[in-house]
Amino acid sequence: MKYFFIISFLFGLTSLAQDDTSARVKNDYSAFKANLSGAWIFNNVTNNVNGNVYLFENWNTYGIIRTNTNQNLVLSGLNYDTKTDSFVAKVSEDSVYVFNNTDIKEIIINKKLFKSYLNLGEPSYYEVLATSNNIEILKKHEKILKKGMVDPLTQKASPDKYIDKYSYFSFKDGKIEELKLSIKPFTNIFGEKSEDIKKYISKNNFSIKEDKNFQAILNYYNTL
Repeated sequence: MKYFFIISFLFGLTSLAQDDTSARVKNDYSAFKANLSGAWIFNNVTNNVNGNVYLFENWNTYGIIRTNTNQNLVLSGLNYDTKTDSFVAKVSEDSVYVFNNTDIKEIIINKKLFKSYLNLGEPSYYEVLATSNNIEILKKHEKILKKGMVDPLTQKASPDKYIDKYSYFSFKDGKIEELKLSIKPFTNIFGEKSEDIKKYISKNNFSIKEDKNFQAILNYYNTL
């Protein structure tokens, strides 16, 4: 039973590419007008700064966009702009295509599933780490710019750099709430089953600070 739920979630990450009734486009940018709206912009790269605002440092990505009309667009070179909270496709070294968020139902990039949720009345994209019958564990990806430091000996400054910032959320009963990754607040989301979840985490030596453990925990919760 435990493995059935794991397989079900993983199957969901690949099933978008297997729907024969869906329109499929492989980097045919002329098809965007018919399937998605958006705009061409210059690539968001800052000189003299290490890194950038994009989630994936390497643009050698593969993804599937499912539109609100249930069409699947299969594309390479997809990325997530953490600054503008939007998905983009790299077309050349100096230009990217920014998708209109209102056209996208969900998107998979390198087997990571992203969906939009309302948080304080504002829609925003989160990575779906794990799902159960009534709970989802989500991860918000951001990047912050860390200023370079001046070496007191050489008086030379190291370059500024973008660093990853993560926050976690639970989605339950139509509401999204920030999730603290410590045992008590994490297990509280399971209500009357919280003690069972604590025992399961302890028995399996799971760390709730490791994303890979969330699906197994939610699978167990589904069996209770």
